[in-house]
Amino acid sequence: MEERFRIGFDAKRYFLNHRGLGNYSRNLVEQLARHYPQHRYYLYSPSTGDQYVEPVGTAVLSPPPRLRNNRLTKAIWRSIGIPRRRSFSKLDLYHGLSHELPLLTKVNGPKLVVTIHDLIFLRAPKYYPLLDRQIYLQKIKHACKKADLIIAISEQTSFDLQKLLGVPTSKIVVRYQSIDEQYFLEPEPDELERVMQGYQIQPGFLLYVGAIEKRKNVQKLVKLMKDLPKQRLLIVGRGSEDYVKKIKRSMRSDNIRFLHTVPTADLPSLYRAARMLVYPSSFEGFGLPVAEAAACGTPVITTAGGCFPEAGGQRSIYVDPKRKQLLQAIRGLIDNPARAEEMRHEGMQHANKFRGDTTSRILLETYQKLIEDL
Repeated sequence: MEERFRIGFDAKRYFLNHRGLGNYSRNLVEQLARHYPQHRYYLYSPSTGDQYVEPVGTAVLSPPPRLRNNRLTKAIWRSIGIPRRRSFSKLDLYHGLSHELPLLTKVNGPKLVVTIHDLIFLRAPKYYPLLDRQIYLQKIKHACKKADLIIAISEQTSFDLQKLLGVPTSKIVVRYQSIDEQYFLEPEPDELERVMQGYQIQPGFLLYVGAIEKRKNVQKLVKLMKDLPKQRLLIVGRGSEDYVKKIKRSMRSDNIRFLHTVPTADLPSLYRAARMLVYPSSFEGFGLPVAEAAACGTPVITTAGGCFPEAGGQRSIYVDPKRKQLLQAIRGLIDNPARAEEMRHEGMQHANKFRGDTTSRILLETYQKLIEDL
């Protein structure tokens, strides 16, 4: 791939989102810049914050200072200001990384790609306010109509786009997101010890990683701990203050610990120190913690169906999290260390498909095919 492409990204989530959409954006751009530096990458964002720095070989394009301090003007700039930039017309391809594309695009502008992560707001509308659902729906329908190509992050999302929105199969490709390289690297013994001492925990706990929301069934997991008196549970993630308080009130065990703020650099050690990851979410677009745990060699128990087998592979354990199957699966894995060891090896093999060099190669081949199909 000797061509020097000019590729633009909607980078709002890259700079301003600290969770799933932000991690997806950062991993994608950073892996492309690392493995394919011969191309030029342009990050369009209404502001950049002060936490994340763009990779070498990229350029950040933001609105004039007078437009950066007003939420409305920043939103307008993303919708109609980006296509008016001179740099935009010179792009070969523009990729909306999180469900959105600008409202106005030039007739002879770049090829347009959008990533759709999930349609949970349609599958489980009870978790979303009506106005939010309406806004999400309009943004996604517009993006799917405008896009030359739609990237679904899982087969489940591809299926939902076809079934729920009637998007033609020919317009969709599934491209998995990458896992940060740190999850594939065995940490140094002193690093593992540093993390354990820093959080004052001992290895061998049950682990949950992710947002603390109703559809994630964290409260169900917490209640199960009364039937696992010899086990410890570590919950890593954030949620609304009221909901977290509700969950803590339902606790019937003292062996539960919450960590609401954990640096990403500490997560691989926490995964490796855990006996297993228990991820009982009802529905996801991909289920990144499942894939991260697999890459670390941590056995996984998660939800049957949906996208979870794509993230966890054949050897992970899949159950209905709202029934006794979850408790039975945890007990069964505790009592079967041989199976846990098999799951460690199989999980790491499965996770190789999410390595950055693999995902970025496949993505760039997708870009190239679209750009050259003039």
